[in-house]
Amino acid sequence: MRTFIAIDLSPAVKQQVRTLQQRLQSALRPLGGDHLLKWTKPDKVHVTLRFLGDTGEVQTRCMAEELGRITSEMAPFALQLGGIGVFPNWPRLRVLWVGVDGAMAALHRLQQAVEAAAQAAGFTAEDKSFSPHITLARMGNSARSEEVRRIGEFLRTGSAQETTLTATWRVEEIVHMQSQLRPEGAVYTPIEHFALKYKGTDQS
Repeated sequence: MRTFIAIDLSPAVKQQVRTLQQRLQSALRPLGGDHLLKWTKPDKVHVTLRFLGDTGEVQTRCMAEELGRITSEMAPFALQLGGIGVFPNWPRLRVLWVGVDGAMAALHRLQQAVEAAAQAAGFTAEDKSFSPHITLARMGNSARSEEVRRIGEFLRTGSAQETTLTATWRVEEIVHMQSQLRPEGAVYTPIEHFALKYKGTDQS
């Protein structure tokens, strides 16, 4: 099965993501960008800590042991939505995202521990640096390079960069999630939840 490790978002944050998507869709409509982009359903948005890919039963059990140990040693911490960005860059926009701010040191410690757990379970080391984000939309395959550049430039310089996001949430658990690819879009099913159990003060 195809899996990943993620931080889920609170309902309030998902609602603000929905509002942000609607605002961007409205702004992009004169350029046709609202239809060229494939928008993530708000109930599916999350912060990916580590994409694992094909995961066998032995690896699933190993990840459960490692993640249980990691989360028992970490306290909950607070995150909030950040600014708008894209991968790989504005002229060649493929993924539109909103960033994450808040207790970044705690987030990076958690991600590094999850990366170590993945390697201990037999997964190949991640070759990309961790860039925490929440995917808002992906560029459709039908978009021409000129359209992509125009949309990217609009988002880079337009009112999207003036958007103020205030939603915050406490990270109290991480989730090992199964992803099933279907014609109507990916379906995410939790395999196991791992609560951050350390009883000390919140980490930053």
